[in-house]
Amino acid sequence: MESSSTASLISTIDPPSLGPPNPVYAQITKVTLSETVTLLTIAGQVAVTPDGNTPETLGEQVDLCLSRLETCLAAADANVHDMTRFMYYLTEKAYEHDGALSLVVEKVTPWLEGHRPASCFLVVKSLSKAKFMCEFEAQAVVRTAIPG
Repeated sequence: MESSSTASLISTIDPPSLGPPNPVYAQITKVTLSETVTLLTIAGQVAVTPDGNTPETLGEQVDLCLSRLETCLAAADANVHDMTRFMYYLTEKAYEHDGALSLVVEKVTPWLEGHRPASCFLVVKSLSKAKFMCEFEAQAVVRTAIPG
């Protein structure tokens, strides 16, 4: 249960271009830290299009996950340089293929535009659906305009 002292500090965003909102979680949670600073937590982004399709290759899935993450950042008036934490998840099955780690690094490095947020790369047994090979989540801090 939310306490009345924090309820007004927390809001959520579900970018319409990512598809219908999930009934269990929001794509983005915004927490007001001060009048000018907001903490963003972006849910893990998997490779699913708004119409429910998932690409078959790891490279295509990485590209789609990064695109979805970028959509979330933009929806919260943030960009890659605002990220404070970036988590990578790759399934064991995907990781077992030669070059999987290199492929992810080759795609993520230019996407980060030289930014280097704290991160952790985890190899997991599986994700929420067997067809998903990777998932990316992030946190960011953004400066908001001073009210008035």
